[in-house]
Order: sequence, then structure tokens, then C-alpha cells
Amino acid sequence: MRWATRLQLGNELRPEDLDSSDAYESGPGDRSRDHERIALAPMLKIAVSVLAIAAIVLEVLDVLSTYHMLAHGGHEQNPIVAWFMQVLGNAWPVCKLPEIALIFILWAFAPRPIALICLSVAVAGYSFVVWHNYHI
Repeated sequence: MRWATRLQLGNELRPEDLDSSDAYESGPGDRSRDHERIALAPMLKIAVSVLAIAAIVLEVLDVLSTYHMLAHGGHEQNPIVAWFMQVLGNAWPVCKLPEIALIFILWAFAPRPIALICLSVAVAGYSFVVWHNYHI
């Protein structure tokens, strides 16, 4: 599999993926950038893993902070979650399972750059929600 295809699929590059013909296709100065991509691949994998774990922890903290917010007289502002609360009653945290499944799918199957962006946005958003719920 050519190195460009590996990158497009989100797979990690290996040094043997680069051959002398790649240098001519991409330009003589691009070879060092290819090696930088190979060097950064493990860091990207670690970053995605850390963000996935953080997103899952924030999902749990979102449920706990929602209970805290409701106990202090607040109300759910997300209409979808409010509907689940009405329909499912005390089992409303079950509505978080598809979100956790999506986090696992991003972590396991999405190309690393896409997973990094999606999980970064999720962590930032849920961090704000949890912070907001505890400040009510």
C-alpha cells in the first residue's frame, strides 16, 4: 500500500512505505516531511486515546453534574435529554450510551486526524457543560 493511501486511510506510516520513487512524485524536499509524519504518528495515536478517555469520563461527569444541577433547582436545557428524562424517568442516563459508542467508534476506526478534531470538540463542549452544571 502506497504511503499516500496509508495517510488518507488514517493508517500509520512505516519507514518501508517510503521508497525512492516517492521522493520524485512529491518533490525532493518532501522526504523529510514524510519522516516527520512517521515520527508524529505515535504521538497522534496517544493524543486520540487520551481525548477518547477524557470524553468518556466527561460523559459520566455530565450525568453526575446534571443530577447536581437538578438537585439545586436547575432544569435540563437540552431538549433531547429533557425528552429522554420525561420518557425514561430515572433511566435517562441510558441516552448517553450512543454517545459513548460514537466515542469508541472514533477512537477505533476513524482516521487519526479526524478523530483528533472530533474528540477535541467533544471534550471542549462537555467540559463547558459540566462546568456550567456545577456552577448552578
